[in-house]
Amino acid sequence: CPRLSRILLLGCQSITDFGLTAVARGCPLLRQLMLNGCKGLTDGSLIALSRHCVALETVSAVSCDFLGSPGLTALVEAAHRTLLKVRISISCAVEGETVRRLSQRFPTVSIQVV
Repeated sequence: CPRLSRILLLGCQSITDFGLTAVARGCPLLRQLMLNGCKGLTDGSLIALSRHCVALETVSAVSCDFLGSPGLTALVEAAHRTLLKVRISISCAVEGETVRRLSQRFPTVSIQVV
């Protein structure tokens, strides 16, 4: 799937970091990724995306309870040239200070905590 640009995995309870890392490696031109409700993902998934997906524009990870500040930081720092929007749950382990710091450093990236 090297040319795949959009993936929606809404409510996919069985996806893990291992699976999403394989997707990230195989889809370097991924632009839009919706992971809402994928409860098996951790920061490892966001780190894999930051390493392998060079064209990301939108990532939505609402209700992914094990995503936190390290993963969000890696993603935004690596993809800030193309990344436009990240949506993440308030229930995630993302610290408010991390969101503020990233928003100041990368003002072109909209980080929405819902």
